[in-house]
Amino acid sequence: MLGDQAPSRKREFMSGYRIHPQLILMATLMLSGCIFHDYDTPAVEGTLTERGQPLSGVRVFLESGSRRQETRTDSQGHFAFPGQGSWKVFIPVGPQDRMSRWSVLIARPSGEITAYKEGGIGGPFSGYSRSDSVRLTCDLARADENNQTAAPGAVCR
Repeated sequence: MLGDQAPSRKREFMSGYRIHPQLILMATLMLSGCIFHDYDTPAVEGTLTERGQPLSGVRVFLESGSRRQETRTDSQGHFAFPGQGSWKVFIPVGPQDRMSRWSVLIARPSGEITAYKEGGIGGPFSGYSRSDSVRLTCDLARADENNQTAAPGAVCR
Protein backbone atom coordinates (compact mmCIF):
# COMPACT_ATOMS: atom_id res chain seq x y z
CA MET A 1 0.00 0.00 0.00
CA LEU A 2 2.86 2.37 0.75
CA GLY A 3 4.36 1.72 -2.68
CA ASP A 4 1.05 2.64 -4.41
CA GLN A 5 0.68 6.00 -2.66
CA ALA A 6 4.17 7.37 -3.40
CA PRO A 7 3.80 7.62 -7.22
CA SER A 8 0.42 9.38 -6.99
CA ARG A 9 1.83 12.00 -4.58
CA LYS A 10 4.73 12.61 -6.96
CA ARG A 11 2.31 13.07 -9.85
CA GLU A 12 0.22 15.54 -7.83
CA PHE A 13 3.33 17.48 -6.77
CA MET A 14 4.65 17.91 -10.36
CA SER A 15 1.28 18.43 -12.07
CA GLY A 16 1.13 22.19 -11.26
CA TYR A 17 4.49 23.00 -12.87
CA ARG A 18 5.12 23.90 -16.49
CA ILE A 19 8.46 24.75 -18.09
CA HIS A 20 8.25 27.94 -20.13
CA PRO A 21 10.01 28.07 -23.54
CA GLN A 22 11.72 31.36 -22.58
CA LEU A 23 13.33 29.66 -19.59
CA ILE A 24 14.66 26.88 -21.80
CA LEU A 25 16.06 29.41 -24.29
CA MET A 26 17.70 31.48 -21.57
CA ALA A 27 19.25 28.41 -19.93
CA THR A 28 20.54 27.20 -23.29
CA LEU A 29 22.16 30.57 -24.07
CA MET A 30 23.71 30.84 -20.63
CA LEU A 31 25.16 27.34 -20.78
CA SER A 32 26.36 27.26 -24.39
CA GLY A 33 27.86 30.69 -24.99
CA CYS A 34 28.90 33.89 -23.38
CA ILE A 35 27.69 37.46 -23.25
CA PHE A 36 30.26 40.22 -23.80
CA HIS A 37 30.47 43.94 -24.49
CA ASP A 38 31.95 44.56 -27.92
CA TYR A 39 33.05 47.83 -29.51
CA ASP A 40 32.65 48.17 -33.29
CA THR A 41 34.88 51.25 -33.33
CA PRO A 42 37.61 52.57 -31.09
CA ALA A 43 37.42 56.05 -29.62
CA VAL A 44 38.47 58.35 -32.48
CA GLU A 45 39.81 61.84 -32.05
CA GLY A 46 41.69 64.14 -34.36
CA THR A 47 42.49 67.58 -35.64
CA LEU A 48 41.27 68.93 -38.97
CA THR A 49 43.32 71.57 -40.79
CA GLU A 50 43.80 72.96 -44.27
CA ARG A 51 47.39 73.85 -45.09
CA GLY A 52 48.17 73.90 -41.38
CA GLN A 53 45.29 76.21 -40.35
CA PRO A 54 42.65 74.71 -38.02
CA LEU A 55 39.15 74.44 -39.47
CA SER A 56 36.28 75.13 -37.06
CA GLY A 57 32.62 74.15 -37.41
CA VAL A 58 33.25 71.45 -40.04
CA ARG A 59 30.93 68.42 -39.86
CA VAL A 60 32.79 65.15 -39.28
CA PHE A 61 31.18 61.69 -39.31
CA LEU A 62 32.15 58.28 -37.98
CA GLU A 63 30.49 55.36 -39.78
CA SER A 64 30.49 51.72 -38.80
CA GLY A 65 27.99 49.42 -40.47
CA SER A 66 24.59 51.06 -40.15
CA ARG A 67 25.70 53.38 -37.33
CA ARG A 68 26.61 56.97 -38.09
CA GLN A 69 27.74 59.56 -35.55
CA GLU A 70 28.21 63.25 -36.29
CA THR A 71 30.15 66.02 -34.60
CA ARG A 72 31.65 69.41 -35.51
CA THR A 73 35.20 70.57 -35.12
CA ASP A 74 35.88 73.13 -32.39
CA SER A 75 37.80 76.43 -32.83
CA GLN A 76 41.10 74.51 -32.86
CA GLY A 77 39.88 72.01 -35.47
CA HIS A 78 39.56 69.22 -32.88
CA PHE A 79 36.90 66.48 -33.12
CA ALA A 80 36.21 63.39 -31.02
CA PHE A 81 33.95 60.33 -31.03
CA PRO A 82 33.59 57.89 -28.11
CA GLY A 83 33.93 54.18 -28.86
CA GLN A 84 30.57 52.64 -29.77
CA GLY A 85 29.79 49.28 -28.24
CA SER A 86 26.92 46.94 -27.55
CA TRP A 87 26.23 43.74 -25.66
CA LYS A 88 26.50 40.60 -27.77
CA VAL A 89 25.93 36.90 -27.26
CA PHE A 90 28.60 34.55 -28.54
CA ILE A 91 27.50 30.98 -29.26
CA PRO A 92 30.36 28.79 -30.55
CA VAL A 93 28.60 27.18 -33.52
CA GLY A 94 29.77 27.35 -37.13
CA PRO A 95 32.38 29.69 -38.62
CA GLN A 96 33.66 32.32 -36.22
CA ASP A 97 34.94 34.97 -38.66
CA ARG A 98 33.81 38.55 -38.37
CA MET A 99 34.53 41.64 -40.40
CA SER A 100 34.76 45.08 -38.86
CA ARG A 101 34.95 48.31 -40.85
CA TRP A 102 34.72 51.95 -39.88
CA SER A 103 35.51 55.22 -41.57
CA VAL A 104 35.80 58.94 -40.89
CA LEU A 105 34.04 61.24 -43.36
CA ILE A 106 34.35 65.01 -43.66
CA ALA A 107 31.57 67.18 -45.08
CA ARG A 108 32.54 69.60 -47.84
CA PRO A 109 30.26 71.94 -49.85
CA SER A 110 30.55 69.58 -52.83
CA GLY A 111 29.98 66.39 -50.82
CA GLU A 112 31.63 64.15 -48.26
CA ILE A 113 35.24 62.99 -48.32
CA THR A 114 36.17 59.59 -46.92
CA ALA A 115 39.17 60.78 -44.95
CA TYR A 116 40.14 57.56 -43.19
CA LYS A 117 39.14 53.88 -43.34
CA GLU A 118 40.06 50.95 -41.19
CA GLY A 119 38.86 47.39 -41.00
CA GLY A 120 39.82 43.79 -40.67
CA ILE A 121 38.72 40.21 -40.38
CA GLY A 122 39.05 38.24 -37.18
CA GLY A 123 37.38 35.97 -34.70
CA PRO A 124 34.39 36.71 -32.49
CA PHE A 125 36.45 38.74 -30.00
CA SER A 126 38.46 40.69 -32.58
CA GLY A 127 36.62 43.99 -32.03
CA TYR A 128 37.82 46.93 -30.01
CA SER A 129 37.77 47.45 -26.26
CA ARG A 130 36.77 50.46 -24.20
CA SER A 131 40.42 51.54 -23.89
CA ASP A 132 41.27 51.43 -27.63
CA SER A 133 41.68 54.79 -29.32
CA VAL A 134 42.90 56.26 -32.59
CA ARG A 135 44.42 59.74 -32.96
CA LEU A 136 44.23 61.29 -36.44
CA THR A 137 45.82 64.36 -37.99
CA CYS A 138 43.76 65.42 -41.02
CA ASP A 139 44.67 68.03 -43.63
CA LEU A 140 42.11 68.80 -46.34
CA ALA A 141 44.88 70.15 -48.57
CA ARG A 142 45.69 66.48 -49.29
CA ALA A 143 42.30 66.09 -51.01
CA ASP A 144 42.09 66.54 -54.77
CA GLU A 145 41.31 70.21 -55.35
CA ASN A 146 39.25 69.57 -58.51
CA ASN A 147 36.66 67.11 -57.30
CA GLN A 148 37.04 67.35 -53.50
CA THR A 149 37.74 63.63 -53.15
CA ALA A 150 40.70 61.77 -51.77
CA ALA A 151 41.95 58.25 -51.59
CA PRO A 152 40.95 56.75 -48.22
CA GLY A 153 43.74 57.48 -45.79
CA ALA A 154 45.19 60.35 -47.83
CA VAL A 155 43.54 63.11 -45.77
CA CYS A 156 43.98 61.67 -42.27
CA ARG A 157 47.00 59.88 -40.88
